[in-house]
Amino acid sequence: MSGAISLSMMALCQKIRGFVLDFSPSNDQSLIQGANSAASPDQSLTPAQWEWQVRVCVQACYDQAERYFLRHFPRPEVSFKLRGGHAGVAEPGRQRLRFNRQLLLENGQPFVDEVVPHEVAHLLAYALFGRRIRPHGGEWQSIMRDVLGCIPKTRHGFDVKKAARQSFIYACQCQDREHALTIIRHRRMGQGQVYVCRVCRQPLRFVRQES
Repeated sequence: MSGAISLSMMALCQKIRGFVLDFSPSNDQSLIQGANSAASPDQSLTPAQWEWQVRVCVQACYDQAERYFLRHFPRPEVSFKLRGGHAGVAEPGRQRLRFNRQLLLENGQPFVDEVVPHEVAHLLAYALFGRRIRPHGGEWQSIMRDVLGCIPKTRHGFDVKKAARQSFIYACQCQDREHALTIIRHRRMGQGQVYVCRVCRQPLRFVRQES
């Protein structure tokens, strides 16, 4: 870690119907914050726009980390196929971030503010210190606090009741497509019921449970 770096006054603003993602100096560090961090999402935004805001925040976090550490970090793949009660997952082996689209749409800006830096910090910590570190150890906490200007919370407080009902993941023959089934349909599959994809018309096959 290079220590504190004096940053010039810099604001990265991306606006979608009133939303602002703002980076501003705070004690020679940068604070990531949403200008409209309301308890409920902005219903005027479409799902595609919320996904775009997540991608913008990922990019902004990496830009800030590169200024802080004075080195380049490869950008990860970003997916919105995570199901169940997890808000986000960092996969360093695949250089990928997976986010829960259901929780994103239900929580909006608080999701972007809390979950995106949390998961980016995991990939940064692995890139800097290797994979033998504790997931939420001192290295990760330092990146969250000193680099990204965020509180290093290890768990989110979002209501997962609706998202958790979609925790049984099935696949079909479509490229890059997954299907989330409820526990009722999952049990029916185990009893011989067959469900098919509406696109490829092929039977679904169980892949994993995410809860």
